Formats: sequence, structure tokens, C-alpha cells
Amino acid sequence: MGNEKVIIFGVGYFGLNFFLRMRKQLNIIAFADNNEELIGGKIYDIPIISPHRIKAFDFDKILISPIDYHKEIYNQLISIGVNANQISFDIIEDELKRRTEKKIDSMISECMDEILLCIEAYKKDCFEDRWKNFRLQYDKIKILRFREDTIGESLFRFFAILHDLPYKEDKTLRVFLPAMIGYKRVCNKDLIKFLNQKIYIPQDDDLLFWLYAIKNHSDEMDFSELNRYISRNKAPIYKTDMYQHSLKFSQKEIETAENQMTMMGIEGEFACIAARSANYNMNTLGTEQDYDYRNMEFDDYDKTISFLGKQNIMTVRMGRGEDVIVPKQFLIDYAGKYASDFMDIWLTSNCKFMIANTSGIIALPAMFGVPICMVNATVPSLGWGGNKFTPMDMYIPKKYYSVSLQRYLSLREIIKIDGECLIWGEKYQKAGIKFIDNTPDEIRDTVEEFLARLEGKWLDTKEDIEIYNEYLKIYKEMEMAARNNDKIWTGGPIPYRLSTNYLKNNLYLLN
Repeated sequence: MGNEKVIIFGVGYFGLNFFLRMRKQLNIIAFADNNEELIGGKIYDIPIISPHRIKAFDFDKILISPIDYHKEIYNQLISIGVNANQISFDIIEDELKRRTEKKIDSMISECMDEILLCIEAYKKDCFEDRWKNFRLQYDKIKILRFREDTIGESLFRFFAILHDLPYKEDKTLRVFLPAMIGYKRVCNKDLIKFLNQKIYIPQDDDLLFWLYAIKNHSDEMDFSELNRYISRNKAPIYKTDMYQHSLKFSQKEIETAENQMTMMGIEGEFACIAARSANYNMNTLGTEQDYDYRNMEFDDYDKTISFLGKQNIMTVRMGRGEDVIVPKQFLIDYAGKYASDFMDIWLTSNCKFMIANTSGIIALPAMFGVPICMVNATVPSLGWGGNKFTPMDMYIPKKYYSVSLQRYLSLREIIKIDGECLIWGEKYQKAGIKFIDNTPDEIRDTVEEFLARLEGKWLDTKEDIEIYNEYLKIYKEMEMAARNNDKIWTGGPIPYRLSTNYLKNNLYLLN
């Protein structure tokens, strides 16, 4: 590519980062961008042009840089007559590779100083005017770090922030910046926009402004709460009312969602159903991060899907980066065919309940007070700080099988091994622990109990109550163990009710 004439589409972080690293190796003749404020400017004497002027240039390749809008930009280029063979995703592929190879634990990552110099070259006056407006509007500007790389980590922190409300001092602006800029994925761009109804999380050009402001005006900012929400070890678990939330959809979003629902064939009551797999992490990070012990087979839901279908409840398969599956009666394969950031939010906020294993996706229905039935739960005795739950949420754990003892572990033994291994699969493996998935029958029976409780049709017997009270004693031990373990950075035990049916059939758990 060294002798080829190249145009970089996108004057954002990824495009500038790539340019600064590769400008000596590449013949870059122009930048293109849809932002009219940038058009006509220059970066290192290289012009920023409108996409409509691209065809006037003699070029060999156009490198698309925005990861989140690469499909839209590709279609835009095709529509103005650019040959598909001249369009490249090398910047995006390079960036994804760099994300998997580098871990940056700082506020502003590699190349940011040079990027900010580029910004000053074409937006300094605009940014300075904006900064002056902020200083007139607010007496204090606080900068805080926010995890936005996974849905669970983002929302558990969001719940903690909301729990602190009303914390707003008069004329104080809190700016939540990504904990790691440039190398971590954003879990769901539409979700981050949605959270902006309550807290301010700058994105895209807005983020560049705040990086510029930090570089040039840090002495006018308050960094005293910078890491307040980075850890979840002190975050409580929040009880919420059923189907209650304060975030709103716009009329346009509602219309879009209803059209999508019609297109997918979803009508009447439906439940969201998810089976965690390695696909999402592998597709976005290139690694499963030692969490594969948390996964399960989606086919293990077959009996549950059939049971719910007979109750006139359709099931919608959730997930991201999943392959299309063989069609099943009563199931919509949303994960395989239709998945999108916005519809992830809409479906989990409007379903009757969600069924899932241990995965960050449970935070989405929790945000809207939608009940959750968790199967194949792992690490039940710790790691749930910041989580929201309803009074009807229920779970059943995977079985912990000890190779040395040649038997399943009781809950008290699970508390001990969880405290030693935390969330790391490799440590469980070294400790000789195998995780045994719940059977399809166990999952269906649990969902049947869950639905009966949800609809007020379940009646506990005296024996059920006695057994569950024994479990609650052990749960207190879970809480104490989590509180006293200084290695735990993610808080206390799972807040959901353990299924009575499952407990009765696995009384060894109470030993």
C-alpha cells in the first residue's frame, strides 16, 4: 500500500491514531468526513474534504475508520460511485488487532497527545468557545471514569451512580469518561446514548472535546471522584419494583421498534432467552478471557421453549455475534438474524421476563425491573455488586464437581472455592473443579416454577419453607464471606431466590 494514493474517511480517534502511526509509510492525500465543521480544514497540510469531492481526487484506496458506522459509510461511498474494490477496512482491522494485543490502564492512551495537537490545528477556537460556555454554566466540573466495555460492567456502575442521586450540587457538571480510551470496545452505542438521559457520557467528537479540555484546562477541573465508580466491591445490590424504570423511549424509537417487532413476527407476550457463548468476546476482543466455564448450550433450552410456547409465550433468542440456528417452534432467532444495539434494549425492556445464564446481558432487563430467571449460574457467592433485582428473580447454579472428592460441592464448599478462585476459570481448573450444566429438565422445571410464582399460582408447602430457611442461613454466610474477602472487587452474592424445586432435588447443597 506504500505507493498507493490513500484517502482516510473519518477524522475521529481511530482515523487520526492510524494516520499518526502510518503517515510515513503511506501516501495519504486527503481526509474525508461528513462533519461540515471539519471540511476545509487541514491536518499536517492534508485537506479535509466532503465525501462528495472524493471522486474529484485521483486515489487508489479509501480507508474507512469509524468502527461503529463502517457499514453506513461503505454504502455511502458505493452510492456516490466509488468502486467496492477501492474501499478498505484495514484501519478497523488494525484497530481490533491492537485492542487484543494492548491493555492500556490510563486515562489518555498512546498517541493521544499528537491527536490533541491535530485537534488544536482545526478545532481549537471552537473548543475554546465551548469550554468558556461550560465554565459560565457550571461552578464546578468533575471528571469521573466509567466502564463501557461490557453491558454488565456499564449498567452495574450506572445503577450505583443512580443510587447516589440526588447527589447533584448546584451548578456542578459530572463528566463520565471511558475508563480506557481507544482500546476497549463500547458494549452498545445506543445503550450509552440511552444512559445519557441520566448521566453525561461523552462519545465521538464530544469525547475529543473533553480530552482537549483535560489537556488544556485540567487545573479548572475536579478529579477528586475520578475512580469512584471503577470498582464494585463496595456497591450494594439494589432491589427494584417490577417493570419500573425512569428512562424513556422517544416516539420515533417506539415506532422503529414496533416496525422491527412486526418484521420479526413478535406479537403478544414474549420472553427473552439467552445462552452465553464465546462468540461475542472472540469477535470483539479475540479472546474468551478465561470465562468459558460460564457458557452453556442453547439447545438445552428446547424443553423450556416448548413449555412456554404452550403457555402462549413466545421466546426470543438474545445474543450478539451468534450464528443462525436451526428453526425452532415458538422461537424467534433474533440473535442469529436481527440483532442490533437498539433492539437489544427494546426487547429486554418489553419482555415478560428473561431467562439467561451468567452473563452481562441480565443487566438490561434489570434496568427496567423485568424479572429474571437465571439458569447455570456460576460464582453465586460473590461478584454481584451493583446489580439490580426484583422480588421475583430466581436462579439455579451449575453443579461444582470436585475431581479429588469425586462428588458435587455443597454451598458452603462453593463459598470457599469461589473466594479462592474469584471469577477466573483457570483457577477453578487448577483446583480440580468441573462445572456441570443444568439439564434441560432442570431448566424447564425451574422456569415452570418461576412462571407460576410470577403469576401468583405457586404455593410453598411447609417443607418448602423449612428447606428455604436453611438456605437463607447459608446465604448469610455468603454475604459475610464476600464482605470479609479483601480480594473481591465486585461485591456480594447473587440476590435472586434459589428455586425451591431445584433445592428439594439437590439437598446436598445444604450440607
